[in-house]
Amino acid sequence: MADQYEFASLLTAFRREAGLTQRQLAESSQLSERALRDLERGRVHRPRQSTLNLLADALGLDDARERRFKAAAVTPRRAAECTASRPGNGLVGRRAELDALIGLLRSGEERLISVIGMAGAGKSRLLREVATAFERDPEWSVVRYPVDAPAGAVGRVPAERPGTPGGVPAAARPAALGPEGGPDEGHHALLVVDKAEEAARDYDFAAMLRRAPRLRVIAAERMPAVRSGRYLFPLAPLRVPDAADEVVPCDVTRVESVRLFLDAAKRAGGPDRPFPDDLAAVVELCAELDGLPGALAAAAAWSPVYTPRRMLALLRRDPGALLESPGGDGGLWNSMVEAVLALHGDDRAALARLATTGGCWSIDAGAALLDHDAHRFARLVHCLLSLGFVRPCRRGGNRFSVLNTVRGALTAAA
Repeated sequence: MADQYEFASLLTAFRREAGLTQRQLAESSQLSERALRDLERGRVHRPRQSTLNLLADALGLDDARERRFKAAAVTPRRAAECTASRPGNGLVGRRAELDALIGLLRSGEERLISVIGMAGAGKSRLLREVATAFERDPEWSVVRYPVDAPAGAVGRVPAERPGTPGGVPAAARPAALGPEGGPDEGHHALLVVDKAEEAARDYDFAAMLRRAPRLRVIAAERMPAVRSGRYLFPLAPLRVPDAADEVVPCDVTRVESVRLFLDAAKRAGGPDRPFPDDLAAVVELCAELDGLPGALAAAAAWSPVYTPRRMLALLRRDPGALLESPGGDGGLWNSMVEAVLALHGDDRAALARLATTGGCWSIDAGAALLDHDAHRFARLVHCLLSLGFVRPCRRGGNRFSVLNTVRGALTAAA
């Protein structure tokens, strides 16, 4: 069984086989002699992937020996720790965003917040977690609209007319907001709005906030209308693994997108632990699905009938196939196509042209492709980035790429 001592012995054997001293190997691999000594003495439990790559190159290992060398760096102990570290059904990869929103709302620094992002980014789930956090505080009253709202708490009514107290029609005013549309004396109130486009027909948020200084509003929107006074909080996709991360399974399963997929697959009835070949396919799936939590969960629902590699092949043939539920509901895929169609025609045409590059592009390169002024193009990229249609590339400075799922949605919308 592999452990750090087996790796240390293998490293020493390969170094001697290559006829190198520790100093020579350290110089050719760009490591310090001390670091190399620690590796050969078994003091390092978890060599970095970059270190393994440098050593393999300096030792001149062929493919088979390199695989053996890198496999020896992965210990069963670390794999067990990794499996135990995964939560069963928690909010994966959004702790920083959750803490930031809670802080903004509690401080009153921002009283009207719109969480924006691509369909499947996890806006609704994040808002539910925000609501739950404030419901634990006796000094706050929380109203959810419309998802999870208590029966009868919020009614569907005609559009609001000026002059209605608090900006909320009486039929739509939850008791927690009081007669003037604000919280009861001595309390703070939080209105949590999923699908803000629908809620705008029932609520005049600006009027409510003017009348109720203790009120906060947080809303999820896919395509925010131009309104003053609201703070836009873009929700980006989760991080996806680097290709190099595949060598160390424990590292890969700590990446948020992979952890979310594996947890969702297990809940859907898939295997408790994927085989190594399946894990490599999961890494590719997470990248193909852009780390979008909703897309990952939708794909994971197919785990009882498809292996990850079969899912990957299906996804590459038909980008929307796995985003329809096994029951035939195409909700998420339809939402993605609708999001693309909701873009202004010129912006959608520009996005489609950028999608044809198939890779990363800089502001200057993208502006040249579209024959735009660079600053005008930067403004477009800022908008597309906030809405979740493009994402930064992890390498190469200020470079961006169109999401894979968006490429598929553009084709479906054409």
